[in-house]
Amino acid sequence: MSKYYLVLILLLAMVSCRKEAPVPPGFELEDWTIDTHAGDATPNYDIVFPNDKVNRFDIVIEPEYWEVLQNNLNEVLGSGGFATETPTYVPSQVYFNGRQWYDVGFRFKGNSSLSSAYNTGKSKFPIRLEFNHFEDENPLIWGQSFYGFQQLSLANSFKDYSLMREKAADDVFREFGIPTAKAAFYRV
Repeated sequence: MSKYYLVLILLLAMVSCRKEAPVPPGFELEDWTIDTHAGDATPNYDIVFPNDKVNRFDIVIEPEYWEVLQNNLNEVLGSGGFATETPTYVPSQVYFNGRQWYDVGFRFKGNSSLSSAYNTGKSKFPIRLEFNHFEDENPLIWGQSFYGFQQLSLANSFKDYSLMREKAADDVFREFGIPTAKAAFYRV
């Protein structure tokens, strides 16, 4: 009988001493995958910057954060001039192809394109998304990226009535071997 207890105690000691493998950030979230959300994911240019379709982002900002954005915009640009400080980030939820990105930093971006849109009363502002901006407040999203990209800038096609100038210039420069930022069309 004492052999039985000794074996049982040894088994319990071995099982209780094992080191648990930590769950990587985000993997407690049901739609998080290495390819879509992980900070060390290889950037997927084909998905983020397609040449053959218009992608769609759905961005949700809680009303209290929208008010923070509007008040900050009035502070930064209310005098009618150019922005002298960077607009405030607020958390947002971004949806793309049936997946959610959590607590994504959202802010208005730009200077002349932002101030001109603001001063003419247009509400189509350029924006910047920073996918891991709020990782200190929400450790589950530590290192969060969008298919390997930590940040995306979404232009408002300021004074481009064709809505094609930036993308066309990107394609022409690339055709001639000139390095340039990638561009794609998105419906937001």
